[in-house]
Amino acid sequence: VPLLIFPPYKELPTTGSYTDIGTKTYTWTDESRVETLDNSGSKRNVTVTFYYPEEATEKCPLVIFSHGAFGFEKSNYSSYAELVSNGYIVASISHTYHAFFTKETDGTTKIFNTDFIQEAVDATNGEYAIEDEYQLTKKWMEVRMGDANFILDTIIRNCSEGKDEFFQKIDLEHIGAYGHSMGGATAVELGRTRDEIDAVVVLDGTLLGMYTGVENGVYTFIQDEYQKPLLNMMAMDHYDNSVRYTEEDAHAYVNMYTVEHAKIGKTVVIEGTEHMNLTDLPVFSPFLAGMLGTGDRDAREAIEITNDCVREWFDCYLKNDG
Repeated sequence: VPLLIFPPYKELPTTGSYTDIGTKTYTWTDESRVETLDNSGSKRNVTVTFYYPEEATEKCPLVIFSHGAFGFEKSNYSSYAELVSNGYIVASISHTYHAFFTKETDGTTKIFNTDFIQEAVDATNGEYAIEDEYQLTKKWMEVRMGDANFILDTIIRNCSEGKDEFFQKIDLEHIGAYGHSMGGATAVELGRTRDEIDAVVVLDGTLLGMYTGVENGVYTFIQDEYQKPLLNMMAMDHYDNSVRYTEEDAHAYVNMYTVEHAKIGKTVVIEGTEHMNLTDLPVFSPFLAGMLGTGDRDAREAIEITNDCVREWFDCYLKNDG
């Protein structure tokens, strides 16, 4: 059974000159928030893993990653490796209880919150009235944005305090954010609300943070110009559904509107793909990925295209290269 679910696979090649990937994991406690996804009454813990080029002697741009609903912090490891090989540091957040599992630095493992999973599945299956769905998205994004802001603030504080030598490797003048699915929505909202973020990529996620309410049965959303360079990467089925939604309801899909009205915005659609093709899952577990949604595009080719686009976007807007 393990071999069926996780067959042997070859890691994807990287294009950069750095070959040694270092990792550092921290579990930090946000004293400003009480944990709402368990019954402990404790403050919320958030775990983040940094992937960095061990050989680098200069400061490296920082890219913050947020996984999808019941994903996990290594969901897009091949893209971290690609970025690290090209001189980036990636901070991958594990959103406690939104992740399939989170392993904290004291050895504690916390698995997903079952109520959250059920809400997400039911919302995907259209079980909620749109007004109720909107309230759920607000609740989810509050957790996600609380984590993302806390992690960014803690990184900035550690860089300024100089107590941990590792943080002196981070170039705070050049910071990007990206994520898959709900994590992509988190990255976009982080880019909208934080001046420190210089460029954003969303991997097949609906921009939930842009919603402002519901009127006449459709979502309303922020229509101000999005100020950060925004790359909207979509699986083919997501793109087709967004076009159909716009045609049937005569109401622009939030992703398309936001990109079209961004200062710098582009959409990339990868033909023959579905939602999970923009993660590593189809490469290291075709069985699980097939249950969750993959297209007929070769899995390695799809994720290589994804990773190339992510790197090129950040190269252009964080390094002014290309």
